[in-house]
Amino acid sequence: MDALDERLVTLLRHDARRSVSDLAVDLGVSRATVRARMERLEKSGEIIGYTVVLRADAVDQRIRGVMMIEIEGHAADRVIRALGGLPEVRPSTPPTAAGTSWWSSAPPRSPISTPCCAG
Repeated sequence: MDALDERLVTLLRHDARRSVSDLAVDLGVSRATVRARMERLEKSGEIIGYTVVLRADAVDQRIRGVMMIEIEGHAADRVIRALGGLPEVRPSTPPTAAGTSWWSSAPPRSPISTPCCAG
């Protein structure tokens, strides 16, 4: 993921319903570029769906845990992808070169999401 992809994902995290035209204006690129980037991120599995945040989801979680995970060997990318796919587990910091990352967990939220990348 390059810097433009990261900016696109940030905008989508704030409002996944934004139009491609609005995203293109904010990113300073064409609509075709935004569409192509979104399709590529979906096909690669970086974007696995779009979701709705309900009022109940916005309140503080009653239970939260923070853990540090250090992964050695060739499995680091696979483990990070697997953890990132769990809705109740979120990275708190980006992984370091040594494979160390902080993760937080919270009770599952209401699973109201639309998978984008079947197949």
